[in-house]
Amino acid sequence: MRLEKNKKNEIKNTVEERNREISQNIDGVEKNFLLNQEKTEVVSETSMETSDMKTDGIKYLFGFEKNEVQETDREIKERLQECGVKDIQLEGVREKYQEMIASSVEQMCESYPELKGYINSIRVADLESRTFACAGPTMTSEGFQTQILVNREAFENKGLESRIERYELPNWKGESWFAGEGYDAILKHEMAHLLHLQMIAKEEGLALGEKNRIKFWEVQKRYDRNAIVTKICYETMQEQHIEPRELAAAISVYGAHDMGECFAEAMSEYETRKHPRPFAVAVHEKYERRKQEYDNTTT
Repeated sequence: MRLEKNKKNEIKNTVEERNREISQNIDGVEKNFLLNQEKTEVVSETSMETSDMKTDGIKYLFGFEKNEVQETDREIKERLQECGVKDIQLEGVREKYQEMIASSVEQMCESYPELKGYINSIRVADLESRTFACAGPTMTSEGFQTQILVNREAFENKGLESRIERYELPNWKGESWFAGEGYDAILKHEMAHLLHLQMIAKEEGLALGEKNRIKFWEVQKRYDRNAIVTKICYETMQEQHIEPRELAAAISVYGAHDMGECFAEAMSEYETRKHPRPFAVAVHEKYERRKQEYDNTTT
């Protein structure tokens, strides 16, 4: 999940505030998807009561169960620091999910070296219940920074895998809510947003730590409007003769409602599926070409 448009005459500098807006925008889309999914009868009342969702603890939506609070693992913190992450606050996140976060960051930094040192902060936050994580820019006392926030409730409790699996199931039209596979797709989706943000910041000449608010506002505005990635996704649609109404089947329901999400979903699919589909492959190739073109003009 990325950041949505600013309110009129107001610039919001935190991911949490802006995340609330996009959550409201997709609420109806998500409800329609789940209704369509139920028509397939893939997820029945019986299948929802699987053993991993039957516990002696307190039940939460999609099988969440309360877990003892866990500190940020020292080894996990060191691994993230090696990738350039400075602010790491994962208190309460289950050990296996901390491992997933670290592995996802390491894998993405290996695939996209430009990400190393570009993720300033990863921490838990109280996000909307439907939001697994979100990412974007923020202006702090230390200047322009980037951050990834993960949903406290989702990552503190059991049941995250079951919830993700449900969203990966296709509805009766063959459309899935998410394009990626596995719960590591959550973090890889968010890091794709930061790749998008990085391209815009480079074009605007805004470096991490810089305190130029005029540049920051321009970066934020272009990020909200899906600058650069809209062209990447639309060109791919045209080349593959995909109509807007067909985009949900080509990538995902979530990716079809916004070109910023479309880009992140495509990159997440490319990184998590053994055999990514043509749309995701093409978007990834266009990103790499765009990055190379930029590198060539600045060297």
